[in-house]
Amino acid sequence: MLTSLQKRKLIRYFNTLDDGAKGYLTEEDIYAVGLRMAEKKGVFEQTEEFKVIKENTNLIWTSALTNSVSGDPDKIYVLDWIAQHNAILTNDELTKTYLGKIGNDIFELFKHQDGNIYPKNYFELISCFGVDEAISNWAFKKLDVDSKGFFSKADYLRSVEEFFLVNDRYAPGNYYFGPF
Repeated sequence: MLTSLQKRKLIRYFNTLDDGAKGYLTEEDIYAVGLRMAEKKGVFEQTEEFKVIKENTNLIWTSALTNSVSGDPDKIYVLDWIAQHNAILTNDELTKTYLGKIGNDIFELFKHQDGNIYPKNYFELISCFGVDEAISNWAFKKLDVDSKGFFSKADYLRSVEEFFLVNDRYAPGNYYFGPF
């Protein structure tokens, strides 16, 4: 069962995807984030990188539909979003697969040539979710617990896991999408 803190963070995530603040997500909302990622990184439709982005957006959408409590085949409401993540995050195997795939793929797409994510790379990533630069800079500082000025892959994956799994209101990963 998800905690109230996890639900608050998931609602923040939902709101970053809800283009136009309609109160529900459509497949187009989720796909639009993937298209913005592809555009930011100069990835074209026929490439392997685009295929990976599309797989991840499809994974998010189909998972949400599979675990939907509203039964609407075209919309995901916040209760559906919470139900989806409850189903995934309370199953260790699903959690590892879901977060591992999406986290690794996003890291690989947005990392700098040296294999780290810097504030500029993080802003590129988080702006795909509609988060502005000031919030991105604030969030990066919260997530950069070692004050190195960058995230290694391990640092990045830790912040993703903290966002989804940790029930400590002071955990840095809580601020992945900014304040909630």
